[in-house]
Amino acid sequence: MSFDPAKWWQLLRESLSAPKVWGFVLLVSLPALLLPQSAAELLGVAGLRAQFRPWLGVAVFVSVAALLLNAGSVILAWWQRRQRSARLRMELHDLSATEKQLLNGYLEKHTKTQYFQLTDGVAGGLEARQIINRAAKMFDMIDGMAFNIQPWALRELKEHPELLKLTPEELQALKAPAQSRQRIG
Repeated sequence: MSFDPAKWWQLLRESLSAPKVWGFVLLVSLPALLLPQSAAELLGVAGLRAQFRPWLGVAVFVSVAALLLNAGSVILAWWQRRQRSARLRMELHDLSATEKQLLNGYLEKHTKTQYFQLTDGVAGGLEARQIINRAAKMFDMIDGMAFNIQPWALRELKEHPELLKLTPEELQALKAPAQSRQRIG
């Protein structure tokens, strides 16, 4: 059995960052520090407590600080998830007419998966905006690539189908013939 310092360091770091460890340190050191003198004498730890009182104080201080930092990081992670979720939901309020048509296919067909060609820029744009994602790395030359709608997006669109409603201007733009692309160069 060999000693791997990298694994040992990682284990130590994970252990010291765990709130359970600091909660245990706090639960052991705080009562020992605050124990009344008569109770400490009854338990036979009065001399031990007097000898290690400064270290018990440091242990309480460090464990409280570590627990507060951990709580802060949990709150920060929750806040960041909430902000990301709100940002992603706002993406659904800024859809083009073709994106609305594409996403409407998921609702009309009652499916979580649709197939698009890899060259489909609309699907690529929705994938970049994290509204849909590729379901597999393999693709079919005829059907194309499978794209799944994100669960949050499907849920949001089912709750708010008006997000996919096309305005008269969007309908007119979709009916107009596609502009031919000019070659540069």
